[in-house]
Amino acid sequence: MPMINEWTATFAEFKGVAKPGPPPFSGFDTKETLTKWLVLQMCVGIIAGIVNCVMNILNGYMGAGIQGLIQGVCISFILAWVSWFMLVKREPNCCCFCIIVIEGWKLQHLVYGVLMMLQALSTIGASVNMFLAVLSPAAGVTQGPMALVFQGVSLGVTIAHQITWFFIAWSAIKIGGKMAGVEIPDPSAAVGKGEASAA
Repeated sequence: MPMINEWTATFAEFKGVAKPGPPPFSGFDTKETLTKWLVLQMCVGIIAGIVNCVMNILNGYMGAGIQGLIQGVCISFILAWVSWFMLVKREPNCCCFCIIVIEGWKLQHLVYGVLMMLQALSTIGASVNMFLAVLSPAAGVTQGPMALVFQGVSLGVTIAHQITWFFIAWSAIKIGGKMAGVEIPDPSAAVGKGEASAA
């Protein structure tokens, strides 16, 4: 309970930093960058929930649409707030897992980042597979062309949302590497060096 009280007491502060804006594509090893990507994830998650709600209503699933909207908005907000509290706000940082709390673990950001990156890639893969299933000849006969449109829109918003999680993961990995003394290579620097040597 003390940890939950500590987290809920940060609501006003999180609300203050949860202002949408363009995310940075540098400085991934700073908590400011991580915060901005968490806020963008929340905004994109809310937009994805609205888009999916509209698509469900157009498909005749009013109840599922409204339920999905409420669930999407709540999950996007709470995940951003909990992640911000664990990785940015609290010192020592903590990892909240069900009723277990791990404090002061040097590898926390690194492990969190790897898990979130795998989750983002897995979700994108599952969405692509669902889209490809709609493209199959048998599905086209049974589902019709609107299923392709709805699945395409769903794929687009899912990819947009998971891209934000990918950058959250990358920022957490960079911060975690710095905290744990692990050198995390920068792919963009390697590409730049390769181009320079080729020239």
